[in-house]
Amino acid sequence: MTIAEIIIARGIASTYSYLIPETLTDQITIGSPVTIPLGRTKCAGTVISINKKTPQTIQKKLKPILEIDPKRPTLPPKSIELINWFSHFYHTTPFKALQTIIGNRKYRPLNDTPKKHPFTSPFTLTPSQKNAISTILSSQSNSKFLLHGVTGSGKTEIYIQLAAAMQHQNQQTLILVPEIALTPQYMTLFTQRFGEKLSIIHSGLTPKNRDIAWNKINQNHSDIIIGPRSAIFTPIQRLGIIIIDEEHDPSYKQDTFPRYDIHHIAAFLAKQHNAKTVLGSATPRLTTLHEHLNQSSYIHLTDRATGVPLPKVHIIDMTSNEYQPGTIITEPLKNAIQTALNQNEKVMILINRRGYAPTIICQSCQQYLTCPECQLSYTYHQDKQLRCHRCDTTIPVTNTCPHCQKNTLQFSGLGIQKVELELNKQFNTATIMRLDKDTAKNAKDIDHILTNFKQKGDILLGTQLIAKGHDIPHVNLVGVLGIDTTLNLPDFRSVEQTFQLLTQVAGRAGRAQKQGEVYIQTHHKDHYVFNHSQNHDSLNFFKEEIQFRNTLHYPPFCTLINIIISSESQKSAQQYSQTLYEKLNQSYPNNEKTIIMPNKPCPFEKIRNHFRFHIVLKCNHQNAKKIKDQLNKIAPPPTNIRKIIDFDAWQLL
Repeated sequence: MTIAEIIIARGIASTYSYLIPETLTDQITIGSPVTIPLGRTKCAGTVISINKKTPQTIQKKLKPILEIDPKRPTLPPKSIELINWFSHFYHTTPFKALQTIIGNRKYRPLNDTPKKHPFTSPFTLTPSQKNAISTILSSQSNSKFLLHGVTGSGKTEIYIQLAAAMQHQNQQTLILVPEIALTPQYMTLFTQRFGEKLSIIHSGLTPKNRDIAWNKINQNHSDIIIGPRSAIFTPIQRLGIIIIDEEHDPSYKQDTFPRYDIHHIAAFLAKQHNAKTVLGSATPRLTTLHEHLNQSSYIHLTDRATGVPLPKVHIIDMTSNEYQPGTIITEPLKNAIQTALNQNEKVMILINRRGYAPTIICQSCQQYLTCPECQLSYTYHQDKQLRCHRCDTTIPVTNTCPHCQKNTLQFSGLGIQKVELELNKQFNTATIMRLDKDTAKNAKDIDHILTNFKQKGDILLGTQLIAKGHDIPHVNLVGVLGIDTTLNLPDFRSVEQTFQLLTQVAGRAGRAQKQGEVYIQTHHKDHYVFNHSQNHDSLNFFKEEIQFRNTLHYPPFCTLINIIISSESQKSAQQYSQTLYEKLNQSYPNNEKTIIMPNKPCPFEKIRNHFRFHIVLKCNHQNAKKIKDQLNKIAPPPTNIRKIIDFDAWQLL
């Protein structure tokens, strides 16, 4: 009899072997969903390998598979290969890999094969666009490119043309976007050009619609697949090209276990399918730019497709004596907003802080009012709630200080709700809309607010959600408030992220026929990030920032491994992290190959009532795999302590 190796749908660390009954021999393949006995119960499983040469002595000890499960889909062989690779690369169990990649899918038969839509292009491509398309299509299989194009340079049209070329070759295109909010915009564009041979898949869909989209891909009915990070796990079988739009975006790194990086998975899929990869961005990650700059794989689009110049950027010095402390909107920005409104133009204002007042301090004892579970300052919201934006706990507003019991609490700082009140006061005849996680809980809400703004809004006030790839006509003015919060984050990528956010939000202005304007308010006007942002100069920003990375030995000059230790007991977390640090020091003495930074509290020291310490390893790329393997052999910590190993960490907060 034949033996099947099966991933069991339980929290079990390994696979199990089962006999394939002769009645099912011709029906069960790699990827088959089956029902198997487990102890005294029945359990779901997925076949990941089949062995026809198992000794009789072993066969006699095995239980047979009970049946094929008709309610779950059969997975293609390449999905099984991905599950096996993911499990080994991220050092997780086969079941956790299956759960991450496939989830709980139902089989839904699809009867109608979508018709191909005759592809036409209503646009005349610029010479730069034509060159980019030609370079990518004429390259060898499994080639990777960085498409570094300024905002408005026509990267999306290049994606469309590449997808059309793949469809002509009977190959599929996978397009990843950083936010669910961008999928409606992409769906409209691509449906107009490609018709029904298209699948949009993301967590914002209903379970039924998500299953339909997944089955459409699994049954080979889609030529183009569009979605955020998780779309990379769809069972694509004719993959010709992977496009990662806004490749710099941190959403492409999973921030909970397993902490996978979409770039690694794309590299595996490209090799598996002999597919091309295109990384698109106006502000590529420093690691990506370092890899491709001055190589044949680097494609630079320096001009907007419309020929309109990039927006003019004004830096406003908030330390100037002409501005009173607490000024929300300065006179230059206020005048620019009024001028834009008078000309029936739209305005976007970025303030990357939710709530009304991000800081609450007692004037008597000078203690901050912080969340006891996270030690993050509570933020005052206009619904008269104090909210922790880390663990999302809320308490009613109080005037009494919990430390000294005096009624001397003061609410200060700049949050989006305070800016909204100020805008309504200054521009009371304008239609003002707000977009943040408090006004938009899901993709449908985001799309609704953006659609309303396009149709009848005057000013859109938002957090970083408004900076990501939205193409909104008639926006010719962008204001940026409170950007110093991002710049001052205690993380090695804070300057890079500030530059990316400024460049991306500035790119929303003047995309149609008129040069836009951007006003940035800051207390650090002499910081080099503002000089390069003002000049739209990503290459010189890269040259300056990369020097700091090199000096301090941060990526791209090392592989960064962040080991996070947390516990409800601060003493336990600290002691275990110290013990682990000492063991690591014995195994990897500091040298040019490995630098181990001493254990210390994380910048965010407490989250959800857990105290957090971390140990950061900087190892050279050649040594990284060996160290990763060895780290996973460390014995698990005591049950009251959590240990998370973030390989290739994007941030250290």
